[in-house]
Amino acid sequence: MANIIKRNGTYRITVSLGYDQNNKQKRISTTYKPDASKSKRVQDREARQFADEFEAKVKSGQISNGENLTLAEFVPKWLKEYGEQELEETTLQDYQAVLRRILPSLGRYKMSELNPLIVKEFLNSQKMDGARLDGKPGAYGDKTVMKTKQVLSIILSTAVEWGIMSSNPCVAARLRSNKKVGTRKIKHFTYEQAKTFLEAIDRPLVVKISGHKRVDDTGKPYLVNNFTKTIMLDPQFRFLFNLTLFSGCRREELLALTWNDFDFEESCIRITKAVCKIKGKTKLKETKTDSSNRVVYLPESVMHMAREYREHQRQNADMLEDKWVGKRGRDFDENFVFTQWDGRIMYLTTPNSKLKRVIRLINNSIENEKDKLPPITLHGLRHTNATLLIAQNLDVVTVAGRLGHSDTSTTLNIYAHALRERNQQAGKMLGDIFEQQDHCSK
Repeated sequence: MANIIKRNGTYRITVSLGYDQNNKQKRISTTYKPDASKSKRVQDREARQFADEFEAKVKSGQISNGENLTLAEFVPKWLKEYGEQELEETTLQDYQAVLRRILPSLGRYKMSELNPLIVKEFLNSQKMDGARLDGKPGAYGDKTVMKTKQVLSIILSTAVEWGIMSSNPCVAARLRSNKKVGTRKIKHFTYEQAKTFLEAIDRPLVVKISGHKRVDDTGKPYLVNNFTKTIMLDPQFRFLFNLTLFSGCRREELLALTWNDFDFEESCIRITKAVCKIKGKTKLKETKTDSSNRVVYLPESVMHMAREYREHQRQNADMLEDKWVGKRGRDFDENFVFTQWDGRIMYLTTPNSKLKRVIRLINNSIENEKDKLPPITLHGLRHTNATLLIAQNLDVVTVAGRLGHSDTSTTLNIYAHALRERNQQAGKMLGDIFEQQDHCSK
């Protein structure tokens, strides 16, 4: 039976595996942290239950010590006992992708051999030219390397909890970023650019068609000269771009919206889910964090646009008849707001490709190069939302809540540029105040 020792509010659980060839007792230990809100009796009972389960896994070979176990051998156990039980499907898929970078280099090492130097050398090698496994030239960026370290650290932390390692070598394997602090730039529209963009998508867009060869019905080739035509942006994308800019929601959250998520009386939307792509298939999942579940209030102009587009979608569904795979009648509001032509949920890649083309068409009609719009993504419209709100002196707590950030530090880090501009304005404002006072005193 597993030995349990309670100390400092936790339980140290040790399982004996007999003796090795040197007559040294073999043990595997782990630590169990109880729920402090429960009674002592319940804590003891749950600790014993945890110990029995831990012992069963040790005796069956699911958990073993790190003397002979390699990282490549441990990872499948971790995926089964931790990854598949504790992680969301999308997160697990991301971790598996990162492991494909880790295991070729570190998989051969025994768990007991891994130390901070080995880990640091591996992580530094990821920053060197030729490290990429996708065949592209160059090295992995700081963000990718830090993600690699994070995944490895989570795996090795679990190994420590299971008694396979005495400590996590990632803790001491500190990395220095190649980028200077404050150099991170986010792509977004300025107020003037956002105004230009919104006005342009309300008007016909000019499409320039280059001259090309065609073949008539008799098979005779002929030349079509350059010409232009005008098109109106699909109401769906006009609404999508407006909703993104005025709500600041993530692409994955917007594509998961159904009409039931709109409250037209309160002029708001409720964000409760998100879209993800798993093994090539689009699926719904819970939002990124608990704080991502939120209510976002919108201008009446955007809600009016929503009413118009809902009616447009309803008419389109009636016109398509049986080809429309979405809901009808009283269940119509269960439909996704942003869809493919037949009512199926829109592909994740569609908004960015459409926005890229729209910005290009708008820029084609702008003669002055400095007035052209930057090529941003849908996430750039989210950044535009936050930047403009901060510029209007909206407090960071409210901005973070609208964006669905778990804490304000995330907002502060991402939108430091906007806050820096406010700081500069504050300095100028103080200078103006004292200059006015001096002028009046004279």
